[in-house]
Amino acid sequence: MTQLPPDHPKTKRPNRYKKSKKQPTDKVVKPSYIHEPSRDADGGFRRDAYRIANARHDLDRMELMLRDNHHAILMCAELLNVSQPPMSGKIEVRWWKKDGDDMTRPVVVQWGVNGLTRPIPWKGLRLKCNSRGKFKINIEQTMRLLGALEELLTAREFMLKKLKYLTQERKKAERYHATLVDYKKRDQFNVISQQIAENERNATKERNQDSLSTHRTPKKSE
Repeated sequence: MTQLPPDHPKTKRPNRYKKSKKQPTDKVVKPSYIHEPSRDADGGFRRDAYRIANARHDLDRMELMLRDNHHAILMCAELLNVSQPPMSGKIEVRWWKKDGDDMTRPVVVQWGVNGLTRPIPWKGLRLKCNSRGKFKINIEQTMRLLGALEELLTAREFMLKKLKYLTQERKKAERYHATLVDYKKRDQFNVISQQIAENERNATKERNQDSLSTHRTPKKSE
């Protein structure tokens, strides 16, 4: 068997534990989509004002949606009044006010004996529909109207909660922004800083005067 020369590549074993020289790395470049926070105070105030304007826009849009929902409920109530006979079992929409509340709210009621009405839950309205006697004529249309009414009332409840939340958030944002603007206009922080510096100077002056009075130089006669 022929032996390989010592300088042959197969006779050299790779050093697995050889320390690798650390190559100098280039400076990390941040991607363009990462923005550094602005140090400009005026820019911060402008951004806050922009957010408040967006909050007002969302609030106006939600109020418009609620108004459209109100008109759709009115139309649905009118059609329900036509599609059902005026007798026991009829379902219709009434507009009532809560105690101490200025806004009327839709309430679903059902006729009972002698024309008396009682409020009923608006969830699952199609299950409460009367399908006997004179109600059979427009039963299909009545069922569709009751399904639409349930969806409209569900959307109304959601929009009222959202509208209340947006109103509270807008008021908070406007109040906080007004406070910041007031501090910036009156330059409150610089005024407080000057007052602190003045108090420190006065305190230092008083300490120096006290030290001079307690450690006075003795007279020659003493």
